Amino acid sequence: MEQAQQETTNVEPDQPVEQLSEEDRAVMRNLARRIQEGAKMVEIFGLDQETMTGLEMQAYRLYKNGRFTQARVACRGVLALDGDRPLARLLMGDMALEEYCFSDAVEHLERAYELAPEETAVRARFGEALLKRGEVERARPHLEAVAGGEGSPSDDERKRCQALLDAMRR
Repeated sequence: MEQAQQETTNVEPDQPVEQLSEEDRAVMRNLARRIQEGAKMVEIFGLDQETMTGLEMQAYRLYKNGRFTQARVACRGVLALDGDRPLARLLMGDMALEEYCFSDAVEHLERAYELAPEETAVRARFGEALLKRGEVERARPHLEAVAGGEGSPSDDERKRCQALLDAMRR
């Protein structure tokens, strides 16, 4: 067994390498062309929105259950397939905030806000990340909007934003 494994992993430099078929070369050229044109991996693999939402929800469940390492890996996988997924960006931003990585948090949450400005949870966390990074004036309108009830935030979101605003005034 060990000898067979060794034979398959050791390729001699002068040993001929198996050539790709014309069909395989055409597939590779098409893949390279699509990547050069900026196609997302989600499109290349043909994944639909339902599948992507399911992957995001799995990451969310991991996050909610305190399995942050697995949640981060799941979010990175989702974002590798499609970087324009607001829930995955929100989760990555939340985890960055909890780790005091405020620049990373702002990066993820700003993109989440660009993708889903109507989501009050995203706006609240984006405002908080800006505040914690020291961008008080940039944070203020986001926190005030959520604290003021814009977009129908939950009571917890509204109260948290109000508490952050109150702390800013001190």
